[in-house]
Amino acid sequence: MTLNLTVTGVGSGMPSGLTAVATTLCLPTLYFFVNGDVHGFAEPLEAVLYAMGESASKAGAGHLTFLGDLMDKGPDPAGALRLAVTAAEQWGFTEKTLLTGNHDLFLLLILDDVGMDIPPRPAFLEIAELNGFLDTLDQLGVEDLPDLRPRLIELLGEDGLALLAERLERWSSERTRK
Repeated sequence: MTLNLTVTGVGSGMPSGLTAVATTLCLPTLYFFVNGDVHGFAEPLEAVLYAMGESASKAGAGHLTFLGDLMDKGPDPAGALRLAVTAAEQWGFTEKTLLTGNHDLFLLLILDDVGMDIPPRPAFLEIAELNGFLDTLDQLGVEDLPDLRPRLIELLGEDGLALLAERLERWSSERTRK
């Protein structure tokens, strides 16, 4: 087994101190490409995905993993979400795993509450607000929480939203087993 670690700092539009990190783990037949903490910086994420996808295509196989925290803080959370739900093959990967970070989880929990016609739990809203969620709603063009689901469907499509919602179901089932 060869460990091939590549750390790429992409500064396009990112505040100083933030970097996009790409890690490559090379096994005899498969490359693993990992990135996380995108925080709404879609443009640098896209550049990293193109570079990683090119390497995966050359290798003939590559597994892309998103470690979560796709949204909040950056200028284009919708773009980051859209890139994450794009089919792995479009980037040159053979497989993809999408994990949920705390920022993504708050979006999904609030979305779930609104979908059940109950007000979002105040604790979720308070923590989400501290982490930049209100700015994300503005960037998504959402004025009222009931508009969140239709807007996400418009931006990501039904399949894209279903992929994100699957993360909430998996997280919930893992929490109840513990």
